[in-house]
Amino acid sequence: MTTTAGHYAVVLALVLLVNLLPAFGPPTWVVLVLFKLNWHLNPVALVIAGALAAGVGRYCLAVATGRIRGRLRNSLEAVKDYLTGHKGRSAIGLALFTLSPCLRRSSSKPQA
Repeated sequence: MTTTAGHYAVVLALVLLVNLLPAFGPPTWVVLVLFKLNWHLNPVALVIAGALAAGVGRYCLAVATGRIRGRLRNSLEAVKDYLTGHKGRSAIGLALFTLSPCLRRSSSKPQA
């Protein structure tokens, strides 16, 4: 396997894995740009390979989610019942949700 073929294999594998993540993964285009800048791959081949790998990853995620839909729904209902079952927990949860952007902004300020 040549170095370029190895690079494309790494691109395919990483883009597939990133697209298997249901949340909090980087966008596919960011991964492709990173590989383009570091390895100087052919942009047309990179986009085609990335699109195919992303499509396969999202398809696998959709199939897997469809298979566990019942268990997922039961878990979400249990969390909802827990959070809404007591007024104190609901108020604390709402307060944390409301303040979370402020807390995130204040913690990301640079140190002087």
